[in-house]
Amino acid sequence: MVHTTLIPSQAVVELALPHHYVGKKVEFLIYVSEDVERLKHTTPTNASQFKGVLNAEETKSFNQYLTTVRQEWDRNI
Repeated sequence: MVHTTLIPSQAVVELALPHHYVGKKVEFLIYVSEDVERLKHTTPTNASQFKGVLNAEETKSFNQYLTTVRQEWDRNI
């Protein structure tokens, strides 16, 4: 695994991969570090902060999902 942090000086960044990565599926994640830090500090403190996030159709679907999941708690595994 290769992990690096950089501050680009232009919009184009050229990337050289190690030879053993050639021919393999490689994943790239590009994000701004400050954005990740900001998101860590905005965690909701209670469920009421989510009020109004889902519309009626999404709410019904989510409730059906929760019902199904809760029924699985009673299964003998």
